[in-house]
Amino acid sequence: KILSTDHTSFNFAILFAISMLGKLILAISWNLDRLYNLYARYSDRRRRRRRNDDDDDDDRPPPPSALTGTTYAQLEWWASDALQLQRLAHEMAGSGTWGGGLDEAPVTTGCDEKLAALDFDEERRRPVLKPLCGKGGGGAGGEEMPGQGAEGKDGEVQEGGGAAVGAGEAAHCRAMSV
Repeated sequence: KILSTDHTSFNFAILFAISMLGKLILAISWNLDRLYNLYARYSDRRRRRRRNDDDDDDDRPPPPSALTGTTYAQLEWWASDALQLQRLAHEMAGSGTWGGGLDEAPVTTGCDEKLAALDFDEERRRPVLKPLCGKGGGGAGGEEMPGQGAEGKDGEVQEGGGAAVGAGEAAHCRAMSV
C-alpha cells in the first residue's frame, strides 16, 4: 500500500455503524424516564397479579389509574423537574391556573394570564415571587412592582413613584380576585 495525501479511504459500514450507535444512545437518553415508567408499571402489574392470585379476599380498592405503577421515587423525580418547580413556585405565590400532569410540561390554562414577578428586597437578600395582583385585588390599588415605573406626561416610564399597574393589569387583578 502506498499512502498518499491525494485521496483518503473510509469504510462506509463503520461510519454508518458509529452514526447509528450515536442515534441509539440519544434516543435512549431522551426516553429513559418513559422506558423506566413502562418497566415499573409492567412489574407492578405482575406483582399485583401474583398477590391477587394468592389472596382473593382482598377488599382494597385499586390505586388511581394515573398513578398506577409509579413509585414515590418516580413521583419525586417528576416533581423535581425544573418546569414543575417553576409551576410550584408560581402556585405558591398564587398566580396562574395550571394544567398538565406530573409527566407533562405544565401550562397555564388561561391565554392572557400574568405570572408572578421577582421581588428583590435588600433586607431579605433573596428574591421572592410576588404576584402582579394580590388576593382581593391588592396590586390594583397603586402598589408598584419591582422594575416598573409610572408613565410620565410624555409617555416615558419613570422609575420610582406612582401607580404602576395599568388599566389592563387592574382588570386582570379584578378578574383574578373573583
